[in-house]
This record gives sequence, structure tokens and C-alpha cells, in this order.
Amino acid sequence: MSADDDFRTRVGTFKEAHLRWVDRVRGIVAGREKVTEQEIVGHTECALGKWYYGGGERQLRNLAEFRAIDAPHQQFHHAVRATVGARNGGNLAGARAKAELVERISHEIVAALDQLARRVSATDAVGERRRTGAPISRAA
Repeated sequence: MSADDDFRTRVGTFKEAHLRWVDRVRGIVAGREKVTEQEIVGHTECALGKWYYGGGERQLRNLAEFRAIDAPHQQFHHAVRATVGARNGGNLAGARAKAELVERISHEIVAALDQLARRVSATDAVGERRRTGAPISRAA
């Protein structure tokens, strides 16, 4: 497996995890699942956060596409916690509104991860061409 394949797999895992949380939030709002605010991990404690503030930051911090993930990711965790708090506090309307925010932010994170993956793939392709002496096209 190449480094590019490994990176794409990792990004896919992060996207799936955030989309699963959207489904969980729907279940929480509908009353099918009960979660406390304390059970919601912080943005530095989930798999994406651990990678982002660890190896990802060391390798990719200079890329705007990488930095674009940070704010929505923090907002996502805050919105999930707020949704749970509203639902557990009996504020169903507030929980629904926050759940919509969770979904919007999740789509933002997925789009940002896709942009980062494209950038890393293009950067890797250019680097490989430079290493091998192959022509560098404008598409890469």
C-alpha cells in the first residue's frame, strides 16, 4: 500500500466517523439513544483530532486545506455536545436545531477532508515526478 493509499484510507475513516455521529445525533434527538454530555469526546480526543494535532500537524500544517479542517471540527464537537445537552434538558426544538447544525458542519468537514486528500495526492504526484525525472503536467 502506498503512502497516498494509506492517507486516503485514513481520510475515509475520519469521514465515516463523522457521518456516523450525524446518525447518532439523529437517534439521540429521536430518543432512540441516550448519551450524556460527558460521553462526547473533545475535538482533540477523537481519531481525527489525535491525527490532526499529532502527525497530521507535523506533516501538513503548511497547507491551507489542512488548516481549514480545524475550526469546523471544533464546532462539530461543540454542536454535538450542545445537541445532547438540549435533548437531555428537555429542549427538543433546541436539540433539533443543533442537530441540523451538526449535519451542516459534518458536510463541511467531509468536503475539507476531500480537498485535503486531493491536495496531498497532487503534491505527492508532483514530488514523485520530480524524484523520477518524469514531466510535471499542469494537472498535477
